[in-house]
Amino acid sequence: MGKGPDAPAIPMRPSPTEPGVIEPVPGAAPVPQEPPR
Repeated sequence: MGKGPDAPAIPMRPSPTEPGVIEPVPGAAPVPQEPPR
């Protein structure tokens, strides 16, 4: 209850590099794009 239909099912945490930014926890879920080389 209280969650939208598209609520993320992955852990989120404040970004350590950008204050005020909430990002997915690394390694908690597969990312759709490959990391830049």
